[in-house]
Amino acid sequence: MLTDPGHPAPMSDTATKEDGHPGPQRYLDPRLADAIRVGKERTGLSWRGLAAATGISTAHLNHMSLGKRVPSRRVVGILINALDLDYETAQGLRAVATPTWWERRAG
Repeated sequence: MLTDPGHPAPMSDTATKEDGHPGPQRYLDPRLADAIRVGKERTGLSWRGLAAATGISTAHLNHMSLGKRVPSRRVVGILINALDLDYETAQGLRAVATPTWWERRAG
Protein backbone atom coordinates (compact mmCIF):
# COMPACT_ATOMS: atom_id res chain seq x y z
CA MET A 1 0.00 0.00 0.00
CA LEU A 2 1.35 3.41 -0.93
CA THR A 3 1.07 6.15 1.65
CA ASP A 4 1.49 9.87 1.49
CA PRO A 5 4.72 10.83 3.31
CA GLY A 6 2.85 13.77 4.88
CA HIS A 7 0.56 11.40 6.77
CA PRO A 8 1.21 8.51 9.10
CA ALA A 9 0.24 5.15 7.70
CA PRO A 10 -3.40 4.43 8.48
CA MET A 11 -3.95 1.64 10.94
CA SER A 12 -6.17 -0.96 9.35
CA ASP A 13 -6.37 -2.81 12.61
CA THR A 14 -7.30 -1.16 15.85
CA ALA A 15 -5.56 -1.33 19.17
CA THR A 16 -6.74 -4.26 21.26
CA LYS A 17 -7.75 -3.73 24.86
CA GLU A 18 -6.97 -6.18 27.64
CA ASP A 19 -10.49 -7.63 27.42
CA GLY A 20 -9.92 -8.53 23.75
CA HIS A 21 -12.26 -5.89 22.35
CA PRO A 22 -10.83 -3.57 19.73
CA GLY A 23 -9.97 -0.09 20.87
CA PRO A 24 -10.27 3.13 18.90
CA GLN A 25 -8.26 3.84 15.79
CA ARG A 26 -5.18 5.90 16.46
CA TYR A 27 -4.77 7.54 13.06
CA LEU A 28 -7.24 9.06 10.65
CA ASP A 29 -7.28 7.81 7.06
CA PRO A 30 -5.31 10.29 4.91
CA ARG A 31 -8.30 10.90 2.61
CA LEU A 32 -10.45 11.93 5.56
CA ALA A 33 -7.65 14.04 7.01
CA ASP A 34 -7.23 15.79 3.65
CA ALA A 35 -10.99 16.39 3.46
CA ILE A 36 -10.82 18.26 6.78
CA ARG A 37 -7.94 20.39 5.52
CA VAL A 38 -9.64 21.10 2.18
CA GLY A 39 -12.93 21.87 3.93
CA LYS A 40 -11.14 24.34 6.18
CA GLU A 41 -9.52 26.00 3.17
CA ARG A 42 -12.94 26.36 1.49
CA THR A 43 -14.23 28.28 4.51
CA GLY A 44 -11.46 30.86 4.14
CA LEU A 45 -10.80 30.63 7.87
CA SER A 46 -7.46 30.11 9.55
CA TRP A 47 -7.08 27.21 11.96
CA ARG A 48 -7.60 29.68 14.80
CA GLY A 49 -10.69 31.09 13.11
CA LEU A 50 -12.13 27.62 12.61
CA ALA A 51 -11.32 26.75 16.23
CA ALA A 52 -13.14 29.86 17.43
CA ALA A 53 -16.15 29.11 15.21
CA THR A 54 -16.44 25.45 16.26
CA GLY A 55 -15.15 25.30 19.82
CA ILE A 56 -12.61 22.65 18.79
CA SER A 57 -9.04 23.46 19.76
CA THR A 58 -6.61 24.58 17.08
CA ALA A 59 -4.24 21.76 18.01
CA HIS A 60 -6.97 19.11 17.71
CA LEU A 61 -8.09 20.45 14.33
CA ASN A 62 -4.51 20.48 13.10
CA HIS A 63 -3.81 16.96 14.36
CA MET A 64 -6.94 15.64 12.62
CA SER A 65 -5.96 17.33 9.36
CA LEU A 66 -2.58 15.59 9.58
CA GLY A 67 -4.20 12.23 10.34
CA LYS A 68 -2.70 12.09 13.82
CA ARG A 69 -6.02 12.09 15.71
CA VAL A 70 -9.42 10.51 15.16
CA PRO A 71 -12.35 12.78 16.04
CA SER A 72 -15.07 11.90 18.52
CA ARG A 73 -18.65 11.55 17.36
CA ARG A 74 -19.40 15.01 18.77
CA VAL A 75 -16.50 16.58 16.88
CA VAL A 76 -17.50 14.79 13.66
CA GLY A 77 -20.96 16.35 13.84
CA ILE A 78 -19.46 19.80 14.32
CA LEU A 79 -16.98 19.33 11.44
CA ILE A 80 -19.63 18.04 9.01
CA ASN A 81 -21.71 21.17 9.58
CA ALA A 82 -18.90 23.72 9.83
CA LEU A 83 -17.01 22.46 6.78
CA ASP A 84 -20.07 21.49 4.73
CA LEU A 85 -18.54 18.08 4.04
CA ASP A 86 -19.93 15.87 1.28
CA TYR A 87 -21.97 12.77 2.12
CA GLU A 88 -19.17 10.27 1.45
CA THR A 89 -16.69 12.13 3.66
CA ALA A 90 -19.30 12.61 6.37
CA GLN A 91 -20.08 8.89 6.36
CA GLY A 92 -16.38 8.02 6.46
CA LEU A 93 -15.84 10.25 9.48
CA ARG A 94 -18.91 8.87 11.23
CA ALA A 95 -17.66 5.33 10.65
CA VAL A 96 -14.32 5.91 12.40
CA ALA A 97 -15.41 8.41 15.06
CA THR A 98 -14.66 7.47 18.62
CA PRO A 99 -17.43 7.52 21.19
CA THR A 100 -17.35 10.28 23.79
CA TRP A 101 -16.56 9.37 27.38
CA TRP A 102 -20.23 9.28 28.38
CA GLU A 103 -21.06 6.99 25.45
CA ARG A 104 -18.27 4.61 26.46
CA ARG A 105 -19.46 4.65 30.07
CA ALA A 106 -23.06 3.88 29.09
CA GLY A 107 -22.03 0.99 26.85
